[in-house]
Amino acid sequence: MNTTTTGLGILVLLYGLMMLFTRFTRPEKHIRLGFLTKTLGNTFGNILYTMVYIIAPFALAYVLIGNGLDGDTLKEIFTPPPRPE
Repeated sequence: MNTTTTGLGILVLLYGLMMLFTRFTRPEKHIRLGFLTKTLGNTFGNILYTMVYIIAPFALAYVLIGNGLDGDTLKEIFTPPPRPE
């Protein structure tokens, strides 16, 4: 188990939960949401905001926590494998 990777995954998960909670309780605090809905329209702006600021942190947290529990470091996760020659 790699505690750094797992801890970072937990922090990202908490960020995603905070964004999800405040998205519905205080949407006026989300300046980017207002900008996206004004620029792209209500439907597409909400979809894009939800994907980028809520779903993406949950996906990243899933990857980080899963790999952290397996013992992988951040460098091992985000470094691409070498090309076969």
